[in-house]
Amino acid sequence: MNSNKIDPSEGNNGTVRKPGIITAIWFDNDYIYGEDENGRTLKQSLIWYPRLKEA
Repeated sequence: MNSNKIDPSEGNNGTVRKPGIITAIWFDNDYIYGEDENGRTLKQSLIWYPRLKEA
């Protein structure tokens, strides 16, 4: 196993950062956004969801 591999779910200090329950969702032309119960905003490119991008 490669010990240099970084797990994207880990914070800078190695602690796992799990999103809370999503409380809001919105879109723009390129991204889907979600805000969790902790106030953190998450985004994902709509490239991964072509049917949503064309909606």
